[in-house]
Amino acid sequence: MTLLLRWWRELLIAGLVIFLILSIDRCQQNGQYNADFDNYAASLSDSIRYYRNATGRLIAEKLSSEIDSRMLNVLKKQNKELNEKLKSFPRIKNITTVETVIQVDTVVIRHDIPLPCDSFVRFFRVDSGYYYLAGKIDKEKITISTLRLKNEQTVITGWKREHWWRKPQLIVSVENSNPLIQVSGLSNFHVRDERRWYDNGWLKFGVGVAAGIILLKR
Repeated sequence: MTLLLRWWRELLIAGLVIFLILSIDRCQQNGQYNADFDNYAASLSDSIRYYRNATGRLIAEKLSSEIDSRMLNVLKKQNKELNEKLKSFPRIKNITTVETVIQVDTVVIRHDIPLPCDSFVRFFRVDSGYYYLAGKIDKEKITISTLRLKNEQTVITGWKREHWWRKPQLIVSVENSNPLIQVSGLSNFHVRDERRWYDNGWLKFGVGVAAGIILLKR
């Protein structure tokens, strides 16, 4: 009888330790979710910063944020367009959205032969939704005062499986909102975060349970 009571006592202690560890883990997850939300909000409100690198190229940078699957599900519910883009990716690694404006000012194209007519000036303007073009034409030349193209580019990195029997592959997908802009080259690589053996969650869990039982038995 004494052995049975001792066994039940140790089982109860183990259960309490497990409950305590799970409660702490749940609390940490909730805290991480709140931190992810704050970081995401901060990245949205952050301003774009521009600078030139050593080669003289203009660089744009902004705060990024790291979120978990719960936060991603919230964003997918809020943004139906994003949700559609992500449907083909069972696992997502990275999502980047870039808004760009290509603008060319004052381009002069002279006629090889002046137009055989009296002097004239005709102004033109075309706004197709995908591009905006404005300028004038006269007897000697065509002057483009403004040529502007707007585009929103979405870059998604994630794992895709072409067929159910094949291993998922890490794929980078680029989508442009402007059909006049085409991707002519693409390169992407992911730097794997090597995990130490002692960072394993189940290992920490087991060590915590064992340590708790030993301490309580004393």
